[in-house]
Amino acid sequence: FEKFLTTVEDSEMRLILRLRCINNMGWFDIGEELNMDRRTASRKFYDFFKKQKDAHNAREGVLK
Repeated sequence: FEKFLTTVEDSEMRLILRLRCINNMGWFDIGEELNMDRRTASRKFYDFFKKQKDAHNAREGVLK
């Protein structure tokens, strides 16, 4: 996962990913750490992976 993190350009997104996936922090704690609502942190996390999936599917020519 550390190798994957080096590919994430957005520093805030890297931190959210690190806190959630490596440090195993909950959304409330991540929100507190980043001075944002827990829902905002969670939405950013899941939106990031949705965009990754969509980009992958577009490269692979996967039909929706």
